[in-house]
Amino acid sequence: MDSSLKPPLDSVTRMNGHPVFLLLESNPIIAADMVGTLKACCDCHVVHVVTSDEMAEALSWIPALTAAFLEMSFPKLDGSELHVALNQSGARIVLTQGEMHEDEVRQRGWHMLVRPFSDEMVRDILKKMQLPLA
Repeated sequence: MDSSLKPPLDSVTRMNGHPVFLLLESNPIIAADMVGTLKACCDCHVVHVVTSDEMAEALSWIPALTAAFLEMSFPKLDGSELHVALNQSGARIVLTQGEMHEDEVRQRGWHMLVRPFSDEMVRDILKKMQLPLA
């Protein structure tokens, strides 16, 4: 996990209504761009992880999530322990991989960002989630 983006637990629990996003992204350039875009779109906190194991660890200390942006395919997430943990955190799910399953993703009520995605596409997803944007 990128320790520079991991806050102490008490700072996450005191977000005072600000969105908390989990970002699972292995590419450091895409991750930095995504973190910047999310923070430019709304007053939020972003926790970046690189692997599913790191994601599981983060889910153990984050009390609640607004959304999870995941570099993960639908078949890998659907029905997994990570899916259960995300549901328990209250996260809305946005997949950034596996466009061939886009219909199944949408049927679940999840969102999909098809690569390469733009800042405007991220903003549109946040609007669909009815989050207050900057």
